[in-house]
Amino acid sequence: MKKFSLSLNRTLKIPVIQYGNGTPRIFIISGIHGDEDSGPLVLSLLMDKLNHLKISGTITLIPIANTEAIAIKSRLNPIDNKDLNREFGNLGNKTHTTMIAKLIAEIAMTHNLIIDIHTFPNQISPIVGVLLSEGGQEIREVSEKLLNLFQPEIIWNLDSKKTEIGKAGSICSLAITNNLPAFGIELPPNYFLSGKNIQKFLHGFLNIFAEMGIIPIAKRKITKTEIEHFERQMFRSIAEGYFFPEKNIMSNVQKNDLIGFMLALETNEKIKIFSPFKGILLSVSHPRLIKKGEKVFVVGEKVK
Repeated sequence: MKKFSLSLNRTLKIPVIQYGNGTPRIFIISGIHGDEDSGPLVLSLLMDKLNHLKISGTITLIPIANTEAIAIKSRLNPIDNKDLNREFGNLGNKTHTTMIAKLIAEIAMTHNLIIDIHTFPNQISPIVGVLLSEGGQEIREVSEKLLNLFQPEIIWNLDSKKTEIGKAGSICSLAITNNLPAFGIELPPNYFLSGKNIQKFLHGFLNIFAEMGIIPIAKRKITKTEIEHFERQMFRSIAEGYFFPEKNIMSNVQKNDLIGFMLALETNEKIKIFSPFKGILLSVSHPRLIKKGEKVFVVGEKVK
């Protein structure tokens, strides 16, 4: 194992951990957003496994990419209020966050596969794979094959031009548009990560490493051959209040099904929250105070 840092200036250093050498080369990153805590946690557990494996190739990890945002638990970098997850498409700019993106991109793009780990903040959710619509068909198919081997419970088809406007500019976007396979993984917050979630996550990586010849093929574990694809339909709160979910994730949802209720702060009125969508409940907020405009739940519409 080798440790080093990417340095933007004297004070900003991004820790990098690298296992093995040579090809193939896999790049794994988390901590792009400071309010997402699961990635650094599970990557620390992955490192525990890697310490005991014979590796033929290179595995590069950046567990905490946005150190300044992590320090204050913010989605945006506090220096310029930019979202690092949108700046990999703006590498010609000179903002502070874009310079961080450029540093990370320079090392990431020397690899054969990029995996980006995120968290759904404040949401109870399964392990979700993220497949982008960008790039050519061939590279999308390679990315999908590898994502299937990771064995997420579902796959979110993210189309930044149609259904998810404004979601372009991630490190996976950069990779795929440059003909490099990439996919994302979305996890629940660390306080909702079960032992089963964690083991599934770790086995997913071992499957990928085995497929690419980095570890012995005997380590591969496949339980699902067909993984359903969904597009997101998001419901945001129309009031501020305490939300309490009534429906479990991964359950079927019909239009006008009760998802939960909210105790409105201004009126103390109990408001029933019904779904305007039909599909599968992909994620739902845990009991908490929700502000007006915040995400309450997401229903997936099956596309594959």
